[in-house]
Amino acid sequence: MRQKKIRQVVGEIDVKGNGFIQLAEGPFTASDLKSVMKSNIIIRNVRANIINNALWVEDFLDDIIEKVLFPGRKELVFRDSIYEDLRFRKKGDIFRSIIRNKIVSLDKPDEVIRQIQEIITIRNDFAHGKVFFRRRKMFLETLKGKEIELNDSYFIRANHNFRKARDALSHILRELKPR
Repeated sequence: MRQKKIRQVVGEIDVKGNGFIQLAEGPFTASDLKSVMKSNIIIRNVRANIINNALWVEDFLDDIIEKVLFPGRKELVFRDSIYEDLRFRKKGDIFRSIIRNKIVSLDKPDEVIRQIQEIITIRNDFAHGKVFFRRRKMFLETLKGKEIELNDSYFIRANHNFRKARDALSHILRELKPR
């Protein structure tokens, strides 16, 4: 069956957030648009997964910061008064200071700090960057203009950082809980 030709268009198909798929000059077919919609679904799912994992890490940082700065308080002082004004990167800086001043201890503090900094960068890149496909490969263009191919090794490294950060932050929270 012959596909219906769709008028020539040059532009972008917007994906939630700032991500988009750049379209080349047409003409496009209905099949082309179906392919683009599948790509949009993939991009939405990847973005959502990365951002949700980063929010989870940020939530752990909030718990740790609150327990260190306001020990023994049952109400959420940090979250109710300070939380909204701090960006994820600033929370990472506070956490780094807590670790460097040995308020809590870790086996490999520099490694955990590096992983959290990378998670913050990954989250910011996906939240504010542009995800696109080129020749059947997915790329991320960061706000700084750097293009990163989103291949298996990228996601293996990202998942490793999320898992290691989760383990380290869980350990810290267990140590900070009152006995």
